[in-house]
Amino acid sequence: MREASKTNKIRTVEFFEMYLNGSVLDIGAGGDLICPWAQSFDVEHGDANFIDRYFCPNSFDTVHSSHSLEHMHDPESALLRWWALVSIVTGK
Repeated sequence: MREASKTNKIRTVEFFEMYLNGSVLDIGAGGDLICPWAQSFDVEHGDANFIDRYFCPNSFDTVHSSHSLEHMHDPESALLRWWALVSIVTGK
């Protein structure tokens, strides 16, 4: 329990700046979001196996999940759907 809070104690400022800067979806966070500005998605919001039913592709800069993948009936498919929510910026 409280996995994000425990792990955040050892994360650096650089980690937050690099990976959690922008729009963040936290899958399975409950009340322990990875960062205060993250949007929570948990059981009461729907089925994370089919997260693309709830959000459009490229909706977030970061998708985070801790201890949720083991609850997916098809983890590979769930990861592909989660990954599709991440907006990829290309070019310089």
